[in-house]
Amino acid sequence: MNVGSEKQYGGLDRFGIIAAILVIAIHTFPLLSISEWADFTLRQTIARVAVPFFFMCTGFFFMQKLGSDRNRNASMLKQFLWKVGKLYLLSIVLYLPVNVYEGYFTLVTVLSFVLSVMAMKAIQRFRGGKPDQTGRAWADIHLPHLQHNVREIQQVLPKDCAMMAVVKAQAYGHGGWQIARFLNKLGIDHFAVATIDEGIELRKKGVKGEILVLGYTDERRIRQIARFKLTQTVVDDEYAQTLNGYNVKIPVHIKIDTGMGRLGESWEYTEKIAAMYRYKHLQVCGTFTHLSVADSLEASDIAYTKNQIDRFQKVIEQLKEKGINPQKLHVQSSYGVLNYGELQYDYARMGIALYGMLSKQGDKVKTSVDLRPVLSLKARVVQVKQVEKGAPVGYGRAHIAQKESKIAIVSIGYADGVPRMLSQVGATCLIRGKRRPIIGFVCMDQLIVDISDMEEVQRGEVVTFIGRDQEEEITAEEMAQSCKTITNELVSRLGERVKRVYHD
Repeated sequence: MNVGSEKQYGGLDRFGIIAAILVIAIHTFPLLSISEWADFTLRQTIARVAVPFFFMCTGFFFMQKLGSDRNRNASMLKQFLWKVGKLYLLSIVLYLPVNVYEGYFTLVTVLSFVLSVMAMKAIQRFRGGKPDQTGRAWADIHLPHLQHNVREIQQVLPKDCAMMAVVKAQAYGHGGWQIARFLNKLGIDHFAVATIDEGIELRKKGVKGEILVLGYTDERRIRQIARFKLTQTVVDDEYAQTLNGYNVKIPVHIKIDTGMGRLGESWEYTEKIAAMYRYKHLQVCGTFTHLSVADSLEASDIAYTKNQIDRFQKVIEQLKEKGINPQKLHVQSSYGVLNYGELQYDYARMGIALYGMLSKQGDKVKTSVDLRPVLSLKARVVQVKQVEKGAPVGYGRAHIAQKESKIAIVSIGYADGVPRMLSQVGATCLIRGKRRPIIGFVCMDQLIVDISDMEEVQRGEVVTFIGRDQEEEITAEEMAQSCKTITNELVSRLGERVKRVYHD
């Protein structure tokens, strides 16, 4: 699987399938047994739109690549025509045997689609998810590791507790719809996002199942919530009244603030909470809260977490006493599952752990789970140069060469998600399986690495910032600690310029 983040053209794709069927019809006389006139009309008039459609699409995609350089455009056109010519010649040769099967429209159609699927899988396997060799910075996304993590987490979840995959912030930098669609294939059909736009993107990319918007959505967008079949979090009674006033029926989850101090109606306001279930246009499908210190095993934090859980349970009991069904319940996120696995709820919101990471290096958890990092971050050496002793390197002359040195300029910077905080803190990266120090200040688009004792390093070498290279490995937790942050922030801030490459 190699799912890119490029723009999708679903309408063209669907019409392309129709056009392909029309091409088959031209060669197989599908309506001849019904009526000669009907068959002639289909093959000689209607179906003839297929070929010009393919030519128009070909031109549409080619024209987008043209620039202002006429010589370059002419060269691209020659290469393009040669490539298209070969494809059409191959198509003609392949379709010669079809003439033998005149009248067998269904058979030829099925065979064509089967062979097309087989060809696409062969092409994908041949490409192997390899990054563009001209790419400056990319993230390798290892889908087998994601599948492994799903299975590991499911084994520790209580019986009848479903996983709600948190794919907000582009699935923590891994690619939102790409990850969600893969999880769909694994049987995951509950997702959580932060914003309505994240939810809409998943729907447009074909993600199935419940998509819960965890954050606040402006009430004026309520019709989009309904249109894209999203589930909205109701943050308090006032918001519930406002949404209900639009007379648009939508599914919602009620959030209760049990001590996090963010979104949610306070657990103390039982009557307001109860009122949120009685609005006729709000279809309550679930009730949840969020634990603020479930990642800590300090005695005081454990006590606070248990107090939050008790508050939530008290509210749920009071609702049931009033004859209100709170529907599906969910309390735990990743650390809630790993440290409070004894809790029995309907959903577990899995975020950072799903991607094979913990938030901080050295975090201890009660439940042992074999998590595998899904993401590796890499870039390239774009220049190697000698530096004299005493010469300054980078902005602010932050690094002064203590001896004659050799440095590598690497094509990744803070605009790509490598924090500037990584500057001058002894952080390292991997080149040819060896740790090399990052020196000077991290720039917007590049950074500098000391390679003084590595004579063999050349332009184009792969540099690993997160991931394994031979026997060495730098984890996201290690990099985050160097930047005085958590992995959640680190990976979710990877920039759009970092291409995601998906490996199966």
